[in-house]
Amino acid sequence: MNLEKHFIHRFACLNGTWLYLEHEFQYPLVNQSVYEVIKIVGGIPLFIEDHLERLAHSMELTQINGTAPGSETMIALIQTLCNKNQVFFGNLELMFFNTLSGDYQFLLGFIAHSYPAATDYLHGIGVGLFLSERNQPNAKVKNTETRIKANQYLKEHNYYEVLLYNQLKQITEGSRSNVFFIKNGQVYTAPDELVLKGISRKYVIQVIQEQELELVEKALTLEDLSGVEAAFLCGTSPGVIPIRSIEQHSLDYKNLVVKSIMLGFNFKVQRYLSESSKTSHPHR
Repeated sequence: MNLEKHFIHRFACLNGTWLYLEHEFQYPLVNQSVYEVIKIVGGIPLFIEDHLERLAHSMELTQINGTAPGSETMIALIQTLCNKNQVFFGNLELMFFNTLSGDYQFLLGFIAHSYPAATDYLHGIGVGLFLSERNQPNAKVKNTETRIKANQYLKEHNYYEVLLYNQLKQITEGSRSNVFFIKNGQVYTAPDELVLKGISRKYVIQVIQEQELELVEKALTLEDLSGVEAAFLCGTSPGVIPIRSIEQHSLDYKNLVVKSIMLGFNFKVQRYLSESSKTSHPHR
């Protein structure tokens, strides 16, 4: 694997050693890997503790041998990565893996990202439907075949995202996001066992509970879409964003419940960044 093609900017980190990406590098042969994509805002890794906790869980599920560095160590590495590249906003990927020889290693670097336009948060985004199931939904592992097919589908149909559904026609999650539906004043989302438990999803559920909205953890089916009033995605890159349409199904992207949840989530993000800036030296 050519790191220069996988990562962007000049430097990445392998096991604490800094790599200059303009030089050719022999990438280790990977046997099994798990990863996290972390959003960097002003040099602060958003919800880093949650990402490391999920990473450790993914390692346990996939039986990767090794222990992830603690949050303080990882935050220090991320700050150095930002400083070396002079980049303080964007997405980075943190990957832990076992090589074919059984060694445990980790890799950290900036990756390309695509954030929604400001108008997308006002007018919503269009999404499609895609038949796909994760073998281990709770583990964040590389699924290259699904990613390639989903990306091709997105490009062909000009969708922002695709919602995955299984053989039972249950809509589970987005290909790189979680999805929530508003139906009869209730908020629906697929249960934990069917999805990758997203970090943003965790905080969205907190907001729903704090606002005393009724949350139903049930996977809606394709047939249920005709009764859906509104929906939104949540994820590392977009945060919370309303859905304007699911293929031919038009939705209320101005729905007040969705807007209230968006505001509540954004407040949690800003509070985290404010508290983190008091204990670190972020760049703005």
